[in-house]
Amino acid sequence: LKAIAKILDLNYIELFQLIGYIDKDIPETFNKISAPADQEIKIYGSISFHNGEFVCEQYLKTVYLSYPGENCVGFIVTGDSMEPRIPDSSIVIIDRDIKEFEHRNVAAFLVDGKFYIRRVVKQNNKEYLISDNPNYDPIFMDQNNEVLVIGKVIKLLVEKFI
Repeated sequence: LKAIAKILDLNYIELFQLIGYIDKDIPETFNKISAPADQEIKIYGSISFHNGEFVCEQYLKTVYLSYPGENCVGFIVTGDSMEPRIPDSSIVIIDRDIKEFEHRNVAAFLVDGKFYIRRVVKQNNKEYLISDNPNYDPIFMDQNNEVLVIGKVIKLLVEKFI
């Protein structure tokens, strides 16, 4: 049929429609994409807490991902505290709607005003934050530290962002 369409100087889709091989009108459902659209995620260099709200600072770039939740943000990791699993200069995507964590989840926090990516450890009815790199001391989540939960790390983009 494609050869006949070429001889008749027709688009073969038009020929298929003329002979009734396919419908002339494409159903609306074929025009819709069933996969979720990519979500725009802004990547920042730092975060602070002012007047009861987190403020993302030092916008760097935008990435597009298909899975993340509605309230996600990205940050550049600085330092080796979570190496080897989270390398220096990689990007972490944080879901700010997830504030409750299972044992060993990785999340983002402001501790006494400083930004941290740490693993949550629950042991003996206490929670504390640890680095994957053993050269760093744990941070205890108690009255001695002001700990603000930013959200759970849901994705890691390992690319050197400088």
